[in-house]
Amino acid sequence: MVCPPRRGAGEPLLTLDILTTYLNDHLAGSVAARELVDRLTRLSQGTERDKMFVALRADIKEDQEVLKQLLVGLGGKESNTRRQRPG
Repeated sequence: MVCPPRRGAGEPLLTLDILTTYLNDHLAGSVAARELVDRLTRLSQGTERDKMFVALRADIKEDQEVLKQLLVGLGGKESNTRRQRPG
C-alpha cells in the first residue's frame, strides 16, 4: 500500500499553486460544460427545455466570471490549456 507523503511541520496544506491549479481546472470544466449546454440549447430550440438551457448557460457564465476574479485576486492567471471562446 502506498501512503501519500506526509506534510512537514509548518508546511501549508494548501499552496497558492495548488489553489490556482484547482481554479483553472474548474474553469476548464466550465468551458466544456458551456460548450455542451450551447449544443443542447441549439438542439432544444422551441421546446420546453430551451429556457432551462439558456438559464443554465447564464449560470455557468457567472461562475466563470467568479473563477476568473478569484484567479486575478490571487495573482494567478487563466491557463491557456482550455480557454473559453468569446461569448
